Amino acid sequence: MQQLPPGGEMVAVMASESKVTKLLKPYTEKVAIAAINGPKSVVISGEATAIREIVSSLESEKIKTKQLQVSHAFHSPLMEPMLAEWEAVAKELTYNQPEIPVISNVTGTIADQSITTAKYWVDHVRLPVRFAQGMDALEKQGVEIFLEVGPKPILLGMGRRCLSQDVGVWLPSLRPDVTQFSQMLSSLGDLYVRGVKVDWVEFDGEYSRQKVTLPTYPFQRQRYWIDNYSRGANSVSVSSNNGFVTEEGISHPLLGSKLLLPFAQQFRFQTKLTHEFPSYVKDHRYYGQIVVAGASHIVLGLLAGKEALNSESCVVENIEFLQILGADETSSRTVQIVLEQEKETEYTYQLISCEAGTEYDPLTTWTVHTKAKVRSIKNSDLPKENIDIAALKNRCLKSLSSDEYYSTALGPMKGDFHLGPTFQWTEKAWISGTESLLKVKSGENNEEMQEYWPHPGMVDCGIVPVALLSLMQEFSQNAENNGNGKKPAVDSEMEVPTYAFATAKSFKFFDEFDIDDDLWYYTKIDESSSYDGGELRGDTYLLNGDGKVLAEYSGIDFRQLSRKLLLRSFGLDFSQWYYQTEWQPEALMPTAVQETGTYLLFCPTSNSKLKEWSDHLNSQLLEQGHQCILVYPADSYKKLSSEDKKQTIQLSPTEPEHFQKLLDEVNESTEELPLKGIIHLWSLDTDVEELTKTEELICASVINLLQVVKSLEKLPSLWLVTQGATLGPSTQESEFENNAQPQQVLLWGLSKVITLEYPGLDCCCLDLDQSAEEQETFKSLLQEIANHQASTTGEHQVRYRQGERQVARLTQPRLDTDTKLAIQTEASYLITGGLGALGLEVAQFLVQQGVKSIALIGRNSPSETAKESIQELEAAGTQVSVFLGDVSVEKDMVDIFQKIQTSLPPLKGVIHAAGVIDDGFIQQITWEQFTKVTAPKVAGTWNLHKLTKDIPLDFFVCFSSLASVLGSPGQSNYAAANAFMDAVAQYRQNLGLPGLSINWGPWANIGIAARMGAQQQGRLQSQGLQGIQTEQGLQALEEVLATQEAQIAIFNIDWPHLLSQFGPMTPAFLSEIASQHPLQGKANQGPKQRELLEQMKVATTDQRQRLMVDYLIGVVAKVLRRGKNDLPDPEEGFFNLGMDSLMALDFGQMIQIDLGITLSSTSTFEYPNIQALGEYLEEIIPKIDEKEAESETDDTAIDAESLMTEISQLSEDKMDEAIDEALTQLYQFI
Repeated sequence: MQQLPPGGEMVAVMASESKVTKLLKPYTEKVAIAAINGPKSVVISGEATAIREIVSSLESEKIKTKQLQVSHAFHSPLMEPMLAEWEAVAKELTYNQPEIPVISNVTGTIADQSITTAKYWVDHVRLPVRFAQGMDALEKQGVEIFLEVGPKPILLGMGRRCLSQDVGVWLPSLRPDVTQFSQMLSSLGDLYVRGVKVDWVEFDGEYSRQKVTLPTYPFQRQRYWIDNYSRGANSVSVSSNNGFVTEEGISHPLLGSKLLLPFAQQFRFQTKLTHEFPSYVKDHRYYGQIVVAGASHIVLGLLAGKEALNSESCVVENIEFLQILGADETSSRTVQIVLEQEKETEYTYQLISCEAGTEYDPLTTWTVHTKAKVRSIKNSDLPKENIDIAALKNRCLKSLSSDEYYSTALGPMKGDFHLGPTFQWTEKAWISGTESLLKVKSGENNEEMQEYWPHPGMVDCGIVPVALLSLMQEFSQNAENNGNGKKPAVDSEMEVPTYAFATAKSFKFFDEFDIDDDLWYYTKIDESSSYDGGELRGDTYLLNGDGKVLAEYSGIDFRQLSRKLLLRSFGLDFSQWYYQTEWQPEALMPTAVQETGTYLLFCPTSNSKLKEWSDHLNSQLLEQGHQCILVYPADSYKKLSSEDKKQTIQLSPTEPEHFQKLLDEVNESTEELPLKGIIHLWSLDTDVEELTKTEELICASVINLLQVVKSLEKLPSLWLVTQGATLGPSTQESEFENNAQPQQVLLWGLSKVITLEYPGLDCCCLDLDQSAEEQETFKSLLQEIANHQASTTGEHQVRYRQGERQVARLTQPRLDTDTKLAIQTEASYLITGGLGALGLEVAQFLVQQGVKSIALIGRNSPSETAKESIQELEAAGTQVSVFLGDVSVEKDMVDIFQKIQTSLPPLKGVIHAAGVIDDGFIQQITWEQFTKVTAPKVAGTWNLHKLTKDIPLDFFVCFSSLASVLGSPGQSNYAAANAFMDAVAQYRQNLGLPGLSINWGPWANIGIAARMGAQQQGRLQSQGLQGIQTEQGLQALEEVLATQEAQIAIFNIDWPHLLSQFGPMTPAFLSEIASQHPLQGKANQGPKQRELLEQMKVATTDQRQRLMVDYLIGVVAKVLRRGKNDLPDPEEGFFNLGMDSLMALDFGQMIQIDLGITLSSTSTFEYPNIQALGEYLEEIIPKIDEKEAESETDDTAIDAESLMTEISQLSEDKMDEAIDEALTQLYQFI
């Protein structure tokens, strides 16, 4: 074949086989059909002169052609000289009938025995390739899955055009720019879900295995039907009872289905929009958010207009973009394209959308995104002359490659505007002051580009230059005015406002153009274009290689787009996700003198002043008639002294058995004076520089104490006392804030979980004023203890500052998020936990902000996934340095910082994102579990602080958790550790250093919450917490990074849902939030206690037990998310049913709210099944006798005489008690 003489050509013709056959009749000895690739896609091949004559004839009939770059005229008469020699070679081979059916490209049908003959392969060289007939044969065989084996999908696009639009699943084996394994897995998954058998044993052969824990509950035989779906990936299914009917097939993959509306003078199309469909949407973003390009709106108008006008040429004009249309990972939208006829050849065009699934609800509100007109082309619209491309090149002297062009266009916007690969159609650019010429890339071999043609990315390619030219002109003028004419007009170091395509006068499409045509864009900016005025205007012309105008985009108008406007249009105003703890003044209410009892005092010893202080507190309590047991920290257990109403004991904070001995002493000593309260003062004698000792003294002692007090018949109150732990902004009047030791706040984080895990234990955190006189401090503490015993306000977070009592409230601050942190490109930024999914996403975020040097710290070598992410960062031009070490080990961090300071640009920012979890209830948690979690966040945060306190950083950000704000059952270690991070951030700010701690809610796809099990994630959802999508989290991070706040909580929560779980017992900390979210529905109903008791009061003993068991079955079903009729015997153990510790806590909380009672956190252990717990509850729930029932039948009918009789029978003491109680309740409302 290679010896054949040259001179042959091959040309692709956009016409049918029959049409081309007629044209070839005069040339049958020189030219032949080489391939039939589709209904209107034929390739001709033959002698060059004859081919050119045929092409000239085709073009006269406006039939498109394209010459192919080939070495010989294959499948044509020019092949005949080599056929004899080829046949001789073919006869030397041995053939066998294929075992797998083969579609012959010679016949277009299933190959028969002839495929095993030499003649077949000789014919294959000379006869046409009947690809289209082969695809038709496959469709007739019922084949629906098509897999292309090759380096990129080419045949898929050809095959797709041969079949009906909604037929088939089209799978590539490989794609350019997609990792091989990822693409292979994606297609394998598609094959598997469609019934293709996969040899999973062989697939897993090269991988190691490990055992995993299976679900602990018994699976039930229930059916879970999969909804029917259409074969077409992009089709829209509309049921007949919707009131709409759809045409068969799809007009165009972007338009979706055509809705048939009787009596309406409308063309209406309906499709879906998600973050994945159309596939190109993800490549057009503002401020990280997917925004459907204005070009896409115009293309939809064009496609709909072509169908309505039955014309390939039309105008989309008077274009107004009214509302941004966006997409995110959490939702999808139904989009309709509506053309309403005004004149015979003119329609109004609207693009509207609503939340997917609500489109057939008559109450649904539709958003109008675009308004325009679509009409036919008039003679006056037609361009008068061609545009000279060569002359333009001569005028536009500055030429740019594709990479240079997009770097120039996008660099100054610092990632605020992003164009991905499907929107980068410029192959080369020539630019002058007010003009530009772009060569458009060919998308010939791109299946997706062909499917969506005309591709919105290609149309957008002609819109962007209007903004770019205007900006370049502005910066050129600035450079000249500054006497720096040699400076480039625009470079990546400059920062410019972000502009968006806002309106256009018209888009006129004159001639059809194809994806593989020779296309150019010529753009000129308008004289009225004003950078200072915030409006950039210009016109663009789409040209073919001869300069013929194929389309005209006139009056293109860009305007500035602010982040706030964008987020508001998306309903993503992150200000609704921001929370802070606010300290509000609240005076103590007078209460009655409390009864005497026993207090357990954990007193410090090493500091003589503190010892005197605690001794004085002990004396004050003794004077009030109380009994005290003083506990001092030591290495061993010993009873030091025993006096009248006073005992002294020493013990080790880390030895659980010491606390059991202590409890034995307490039980012996409290027969006459019951244990009323525990006052923990050990945090006052701690040092932040001795964190290991501090954690043991503060946290280990409290945990070991709680693990033994559960056995007490009545749980006492617990006061966790600190001094200066809750830091606030530094002021001249409060110099103590600068000397505060943040380690004490570990107790505050721990207390948030104690309150949830031990609802029967009244736990209060009290932070005393560092600057107060000793006597005033004693008074505050004693008054707080006395009043708390009798108070019903439920304040569990109290502090004193400058003589004022303050209580904690969760509030929503008004943050200044307009300021954007200036990232220094010639600096380094450090991320701990940098090799995890969250750390790498943050690294990508920093790169998008312009960072050129990033240091990633991790304990282990990067995984394969991490390596791929690092390669992507490096491909973007960023130096990525990986350091292995443990952030909690000071030596590791010292070594790493020495390397950073000697080998990298100056360090300007730190993001501490390292963290682990090891959950467990306080009742079962081990000290090893506890410190495993606290190490990276406590020691790690302090190491980072010490190593950076003398470095001029732009920011020091700690990734903390919502657990330290709201608490999280089973995460006492995590809550304490994150509370320390919060305190260090404020501590740094008070020292004049940057510091910000972000209490993140759960991230949906990455981070610690994403690694939780299904049950734990389900529990978060049941609390109303909604996952933060990665893009949302990074946008919020960018907003708060430049704020002056020290601590911000960011989470997305359904407050009514969460608050309803508290019933009437909403925590005081959430009272401000509760007032803004009044409960509705079930929350407004009376407690279930009344309903259940009404039934129980008339029931027999057996019936009462049955009622309680039925009630508990319903609660268990709710906790386990199973049907009420899908539960086993009531004597089956809770944990055998699949209930874990966290579920058990939810279970107990639901019962407490429903029935208005208090249960211990160990109730599911003590009464381990429905039957046992039901019997216990039946005993403790008060029985309503007939007299009580009668009094409740009419709450408003009060018998005055009976009431006076009852009052007259009260003793004077009882009367005073009743009045005091009433006044106490009244004070709450004053």
